[in-house]
Amino acid sequence: NAIVGTIPTEIGLLTKLRDMYLTGNDIKGNLPTEIGNLSQLKHLQLAFNLIVGTIPTEIGKLSSLKSLFVAGRTGPNVMKGTIPSTIGLCTTLTNLALSNSAFSGSIPSEVGMLSDLEQLILVGNYITGSIPSTLGSCTSLSLVHLFGNALNGTLSSEIGLMTNLVDFLANANAISGSIPSTVGNLQNMTRLNLENNKMKGTIPTTIGSCESLKDLILSFNNFEGNIPSEVGFMNELKTLLLGNNRLEGSIPSDLGKCQKLKLLDIPNNRWISGTVPFELGNLSDLERFDFRGTRLTGTIPAEICSLRDGNLTQLLGDTPSFTVVAPECDCCGMQ
Repeated sequence: NAIVGTIPTEIGLLTKLRDMYLTGNDIKGNLPTEIGNLSQLKHLQLAFNLIVGTIPTEIGKLSSLKSLFVAGRTGPNVMKGTIPSTIGLCTTLTNLALSNSAFSGSIPSEVGMLSDLEQLILVGNYITGSIPSTLGSCTSLSLVHLFGNALNGTLSSEIGLMTNLVDFLANANAISGSIPSTVGNLQNMTRLNLENNKMKGTIPTTIGSCESLKDLILSFNNFEGNIPSEVGFMNELKTLLLGNNRLEGSIPSDLGKCQKLKLLDIPNNRWISGTVPFELGNLSDLERFDFRGTRLTGTIPAEICSLRDGNLTQLLGDTPSFTVVAPECDCCGMQ
């Protein structure tokens, strides 16, 4: 579409309006406070326009609202300010997406009042503070995307209450503390991405209870301790990225039970030691195994080099710590 101009204050006179889809236009100006008069409005979608200013507190009057979608274009013309606490009054809200804009401040604790909320998408803003523990009350949540902000604080144990959670992406923030053991309650979760934060502590053994998990991405943090052997219980795991931490100990042989694993990256964990377990040769779908910058030594098992006949294209380690049993192996990065 090519709608231009501003949203007029007279919009508040359309008290029976139910759907307002204005995505992908050239609408400018502020969102008028009169939007709060639209008590029957169910869908307010304003993404990819040139709207500026803040979300008015009157948004809390939209007692029938189910979806609110704001996403900016590249450039200075984006919405900003804090997310109003009155958002918690929109108790029928199922989808809240405020992305690629300039929203700041913290996620209001009142978001925990949104018991029907299924998707929370706040990516690419300047949001600070902790992820509120009240989010655990949103037991219908299946998707939480918070990456690309400035969130800090720790993950509360209440995360384990969101048992319908499928996607939790909070990478590229400044979150600290450890992963709570209650993460093991999230048995429907398929993706957990906490990459590029300031987290520490050990990877909880309860992670093995997340049997639906496909992607576990914890790179670029300060995690320490061993890689828990319980990861072998995650039969759906395809991606395991643990690089650039402070992990130690050996690679658990139980990783060989993750038959669908494609990417196994543990580089730059200087205290990981021991030998490469031959059980990894059971990973017939493995495409990349990167263990550079570790203290692994010994011989690359023949069972792993034989994977070059399948999908393995990158076997990346350090010489002269290793002897390659199959020098003709084209996939081996240790030349």
